[in-house]
Amino acid sequence: MTVHGVPLLSPETPPMMLRSLLLTASAALALGACQEGASTEPTASTAVAAAPASRGSATATVKTETRKFRDWLVVCDNGNACSAFGPAPDGQGGWVRVSMNAGPDARPAVSAGFWGDQEEGGAGPFTLTIDGRAFPAAQGIDPSNDQAYAGVIEGDALPVVDALASGRRLTLSQGMESTPISLSGAAAALLWIDERQGRLSTATALVRRGSKPASTVPAAPALPVVR
Repeated sequence: MTVHGVPLLSPETPPMMLRSLLLTASAALALGACQEGASTEPTASTAVAAAPASRGSATATVKTETRKFRDWLVVCDNGNACSAFGPAPDGQGGWVRVSMNAGPDARPAVSAGFWGDQEEGGAGPFTLTIDGRAFPAAQGIDPSNDQAYAGVIEGDALPVVDALASGRRLTLSQGMESTPISLSGAAAALLWIDERQGRLSTATALVRRGSKPASTVPAAPALPVVR
C-alpha cells in the first residue's frame, strides 16, 4: 500500500522488504518536498495531522502517514500503530526499528538487523552500542530471508528507547560485522509518535513522559470493515 506515493510500512514489515521501501520512501519524500517547496524535516510539534479525536475513543478515523525526520523515517498505519526506522547511511549495512502499537497498554519494541550477505562475519552476539553503552539483543535469522540477521531487545525496551532518543552514536555489531546508524532525527521521530498516539506527558510516552496515567491515552481506532 502507498500513501501519496510513499510506501506504507507496518511494524510487521519483514526486514528483507525494509531496505527497498526505505530507499523508495526517502526518494519520494525528497521529491515531494522539492515540488512543493516544503521541508522534508518537519518539527515534531507541527507534524501531527491525524491524532485521535478524543481520549479513550476507538472510533476516530486515523489516516496512514509516513514522515521523515532528518535520517529517520516514521510510518503509522490506520490502526495508529507506528514504527520509527533508522537505516544505515545510504540504506546500506543495517537498520534499527522502534515499534509502538496504539492504545494505553502498548509497550515499545526495538529490533535491528543487517542487510545482505553476513555469512562471513555474522556469528556471535548481536549488540546495539549507543554512546559506548552496549545493549545485547536476542539474535536470529529472519524467517523471511535467510540472509537477514536480526536482533530483538527482550524484556523492557525503554532503556534502549531512551538511549536512542538522547544518544549521538549507534553501532550495530555481530561477530566481525558492524555498521553505524545515524541518530540524527531519532528523538524527533519518537516524539512524533508520542504526539500522534496521544501519549505526551503520560507514563507510556517514548520521549516526553509525565505524570498523566496511561488510561488517558486514546484507544486504538477501529479499523474499517471490508465487505
